Amino acid sequence: MHFHTPSEHTFDGENFDLELHIVHKYKEDGSLGAVLGVMFEENNEDNPLIDSLLYAMEGGNVNLGSFVS
Repeated sequence: MHFHTPSEHTFDGENFDLELHIVHKYKEDGSLGAVLGVMFEENNEDNPLIDSLLYAMEGGNVNLGSFVS
């Protein structure tokens, strides 16, 4: 996963403050499987999803299922 700020993509010509890309590559040959893009706007509040992803990037275990409704 990686981040872009401002967002790499736009909606109706407008950028978001942050864009997260979760990238899937196939283990067998390293080819690209899918990229999930998530847009964020600054709101000056803690964001549990971002906190959990940063924790996971540092080697922690996170259940992202708790963020899906």
